[in-house]
Amino acid sequence: LLHGHEKLADLLGQPLRAAACPFGAYDRRVLRALKATGFEYVYTSDRGRAMSDAWLQPRHTVSRDDTEDDVLACRLQRPPRVE
Repeated sequence: LLHGHEKLADLLGQPLRAAACPFGAYDRRVLRALKATGFEYVYTSDRGRAMSDAWLQPRHTVSRDDTEDDVLACRLQRPPRVE
């Protein structure tokens, strides 16, 4: 994780501020590693409302199968706490 982070930052010529965990593939160990690497934001595929100042940012891809109620429920969920 650290080597890849540094390599990408060097290639881009700027620091990486955010990471994304694909398909919900993360646990507390992964989150600790991402925090230690210095990411300002981490995006997950968890449904829920993201708070602008939160480190962990849930997101949800709206699909054609989602109803208006599904989208509204997603907006009303509280973001997960990371300790």
